[in-house]
Amino acid sequence: MKQLKIIIDFFIESNIWVAISVVALLRISNIYFDIYENTILQLFVFSSVVFGYNFMKHFNSQYLLDIKSMLSDFSLKFFFNFFKGLNPKKKLIFTINLISVVISFICFFKLKLFTQLLVFIPLLLSIFYTISFGNKTLRNVEGLKIYVVAITWSIVTVLLPFKNSSLEFSIDFFLVFVQRFLFVVVLILPFEIRDFLQDPEQLRTVPQKIGIQKTKIYGFFLLLVFFGMEFFKINKLDLNSIIILIVTLLFLLCANEKQSKYIEFN
Repeated sequence: MKQLKIIIDFFIESNIWVAISVVALLRISNIYFDIYENTILQLFVFSSVVFGYNFMKHFNSQYLLDIKSMLSDFSLKFFFNFFKGLNPKKKLIFTINLISVVISFICFFKLKLFTQLLVFIPLLLSIFYTISFGNKTLRNVEGLKIYVVAITWSIVTVLLPFKNSSLEFSIDFFLVFVQRFLFVVVLILPFEIRDFLQDPEQLRTVPQKIGIQKTKIYGFFLLLVFFGMEFFKINKLDLNSIIILIVTLLFLLCANEKQSKYIEFN
């Protein structure tokens, strides 16, 4: 059990689990719209999410200085010494990130041109989410963080596979896109509740603005809207959506500000 926890912790810390989740949502879109499995797109999304989330997680002013120093003094010897100075876990994460960058770069040029152009939307959102070009980043804008993440995930997991397959926009596409946005917002709420006591007040997260109980009510309302949209789709009602909603609602209702990083059912 201890070894399993170590593996799970590593998957979380290296953001591999986030990447798996994003690709899973992308594949759900593939199944719903009957899109062929595009391995190149899935590899691109997986590797980009791994690198992107690790970059956002570890980015700071010192990180920029380290990159600048590495680029200005780059040599195999410098790179080897830098790598040698890392602990075993960081060495593995660094290697995974390096491989992810290479895979992302290769896969990007194998995507369709229109898909490549669409990729710049989540890319720019991620850059402005992380790097400050003024006094604030998108992450620090009051009450905006959760919705930036949700729109980025929606673009990557719905819009990219949809347009990469050259499908025409339909009512079902717009409904699924909005549903995915609402779903990701609700998924983030338990984490905002968990971080309620640690988040700076200026972030004005949903729990900070309306309280924990009202946040759960807000999430429940969004799930009702999500479910209600099922009846407007051209395709028949997806019973899997009901299961997903019930599980998501359980995680939301059981969330509290004193829980561990693993959400537990009390």
